[in-house]
Amino acid sequence: MPDRDRGQVPPVSVLVLSFTRTGKDPRVLRQIAALAGSCRLVSMGLGPAPVGVHAHFELMDRGRTWWQKLCHVWAILAGDAILFAGTSPLVDQAIVQLKDLRPAVVIANDLDTLWPAITRLGGAAVIFDAHEYYPCEWGARWWRLTIGRTRGRLCRRLIPRCRGFTTVCQGIADRYLRSTGCRASVVTNAAEFRHQATRATGTTIALVHHGNAERNRRLELTILAVKGLSQHFTLTFYLVGDPGYVAELKQLAGNDPRIRFRDPVPYAEILPTLSEFDVGVFLLPPSTINYFHALPNKFFEFIQARLAVAIGPSPEMAREVHRWGIGWVADDFSPEGLRSILAQLTPESVDRAKGAAAAAARLLSSESGSTAIRDCVSRALATVR
Repeated sequence: MPDRDRGQVPPVSVLVLSFTRTGKDPRVLRQIAALAGSCRLVSMGLGPAPVGVHAHFELMDRGRTWWQKLCHVWAILAGDAILFAGTSPLVDQAIVQLKDLRPAVVIANDLDTLWPAITRLGGAAVIFDAHEYYPCEWGARWWRLTIGRTRGRLCRRLIPRCRGFTTVCQGIADRYLRSTGCRASVVTNAAEFRHQATRATGTTIALVHHGNAERNRRLELTILAVKGLSQHFTLTFYLVGDPGYVAELKQLAGNDPRIRFRDPVPYAEILPTLSEFDVGVFLLPPSTINYFHALPNKFFEFIQARLAVAIGPSPEMAREVHRWGIGWVADDFSPEGLRSILAQLTPESVDRAKGAAAAAARLLSSESGSTAIRDCVSRALATVR
């Protein structure tokens, strides 16, 4: 993407670095939105340029070469954190692209970007945004003892070298403090504030779930919960991801006309689409540490769409549900537990929870997170001037 007229933009350069599809990663897009217009903003990642940046460097999603695969396996077996960090083909591409860049601040999204940001941009202040707790990203014991162990070493080695550190919720921030000695600021995955009328609930309560179709999310539990409810409930899914798993979910739903699968919608259409429903549902068994601490995009999107919320006892989400009175928390992660709270809902109780969501929508929007991002960048800039 060509540079815009430099005279119209302050000269400070901030690089937003990610190895995801920049234009489709909500967290990265919120960083760009928070900083757009306040600095000369550059992005690097997969896919075309997102709106709001001064320049964009596109990375290509290529597989590892046989040599990179060999080095990757050796790094895992040997616990070599630095070799492990350098075996991604995206790292190689980023290093080439970073060679001629001289940003004052780099926001490194996810652990894979941190090593090239620190080692190839020595004069820049690096802010690390941890989207997950990387030493325990997956729950399998073999993973934790191999890849997880190596990622933990990488965190302990690189995070103390950053000038700023943010993550998605307090529980994960606390874990990083214990494992690395570094305190992270919390910037949640809250969606942008949306002016939205609250839809009155009819005699049929419309439940909705949207997001990734991943087997370890156990979406079948939600289907089983709804199959045991009365005819006054419907459940609609908007899913992306594993088509084989989606087919299994459809088979489980069978011919029940109340359970529907709709085509996923573009990111910009998520909130208008959700606003046609009554209750956002998310039951996520804590099979990993990150799932235990889940406070995902969809939770905040439910609120901006002015929905009530029904969830399992995930502590980060449950804290917000109880604090703001925006919905209900099941006693456990079983279909029976979810069914027991849904069965008690009435149009009146759902409308009260929707009203609470509307009242809390601005406070639970990305506005506070945007301020935190700008403050973090300002503090980082002060260390390089």
